Amino acid sequence: MRIVHLSMTDAGGGAAVAAKRLQDALRAAGADSRMMVIRKLTDDPAVFEPLGWRGRASVRAVRFYAKRRARWGARADPTGMRSLGLVAHGLGRAAAAAGADVIHLHWVGDEAMGLAEIARLPRPVVWTLHDMWAFSGAEHFSDDGRHRSGYAGGPADIDRRTWQRKARLWRGFRPHFVAPSRWMAGELAASTLFGNAPCTVIPNTLDPAVFAPGPRDAARAALGLPAGPLILFGAIGGAADPRKGGDLLADALHRLAG
Repeated sequence: MRIVHLSMTDAGGGAAVAAKRLQDALRAAGADSRMMVIRKLTDDPAVFEPLGWRGRASVRAVRFYAKRRARWGARADPTGMRSLGLVAHGLGRAAAAAGADVIHLHWVGDEAMGLAEIARLPRPVVWTLHDMWAFSGAEHFSDDGRHRSGYAGGPADIDRRTWQRKARLWRGFRPHFVAPSRWMAGELAASTLFGNAPCTVIPNTLDPAVFAPGPRDAARAALGLPAGPLILFGAIGGAADPRKGGDLLADALHRLAG
């Protein structure tokens, strides 16, 4: 069985890194797995950029238009990440041509794929929910919960119009979703768009050769960290993106400090 993963990139962001780690783990287990992206950032020979520079240029052009349309059409959080899925660039067609038995969608926002292109994928589809875009409108995070009501009763903004396009174009499209957390699975189940779709909770893949428990003293020495102080880790970008919880971490540290 050949698995083809589709993603905007294979590095440079959390979703891309998670997708690439899964691809690597599958190949290490002997699976016939390959990855197709709009923009390749690694030198992995199992990652392909089937659309080449023309595909990158096409995505950039559509993204330029989509970002401006989304910014002017958004009522809530106008600076938040949005994808409209306007144009099919050919990533799905390339996956089918590569002999995919299963197509695994990852982060295909930022105009990497069109909504109609996703609906026409010719193979069984697995879709990992790296954010909420699959079951929301144009926004990648639905803070106001409108995805639960089908955007009924709210403003006729770009999020509502994109959700309506999804509801129309994705009628009959039922992938098997993978949620990295129980919370994300619950949001999918509460959504109007895919509330009845199958979903399996599978945490993101980690490489045990890199992320493995071991003696603390040896780990500190290997990383050049001091032996004495308590060391805590916070998410990258936590101070810039409120969804990362940087403010909560800072508040907790102040409380611990007394």
